[in-house]
Amino acid sequence: MNRWIPYLVAHVLGYAVSIVCSFLLNSYVTCRTKPTWRGFVRYPVSSLANLVASGALLYGAVTGLGMDKNLAALAAGVIVTPVSFLLARWAIMSGRRDQAAAAKGTPDVPQAPGAPEASTAPEAPTTPQVSAPDRSAQPPHGRPVAADRPLAPRATASSRTSVRSSEDR
Repeated sequence: MNRWIPYLVAHVLGYAVSIVCSFLLNSYVTCRTKPTWRGFVRYPVSSLANLVASGALLYGAVTGLGMDKNLAALAAGVIVTPVSFLLARWAIMSGRRDQAAAAKGTPDVPQAPGAPEASTAPEAPTTPQVSAPDRSAQPPHGRPVAADRPLAPRATASSRTSVRSSEDR
C-alpha cells in the first residue's frame, strides 16, 4: 500500500473510514435509529474520548503499575468499553427527545414538585388527522418493548392452509 499512499495518510484514511462505518452500524444496529448529521458530528468526539481514556489507562498501568503491556492493553479495553458505549449512545441519541417534544409542541421541561400541572389539552384540529400508533410508551432507545412483539408464533409453510378461489376449481 505504501507505493501509492504514505503509511500515515493510509492510517488516517483507515481511521476515518472506520469512524464512519462504526457510526452507521451503531446508529442502525445498536441504537436502532436513523443517523443524523448532529450525531455524525458528535460521534468522533466519543471515539476520541475512548482513545484518550484507553491510552491513559494503558500508560498508567504499564508505567505506574509495571504491568505487562499486553495485559494492560486488555485491561484498559475492558474498563473503557462501557464508557465508550455510553458516549457513543449519547453522540447518536442526543437531542432526539428534544426534537420529538418540539415536533409535538410540548416543552421537555420537568415540572417542579407541587406545582400545578399545565394544561395539555390539545387544540381542536382544523384538518382531519390520521391516527398513528402511540410512540410515547416506547423507551427512549427506540427498541420495541415486550408488548409490541407478537404473541403468536410465526406461521410456517406447513401450517398455512391453501385457499382456492372458485376460479381455480
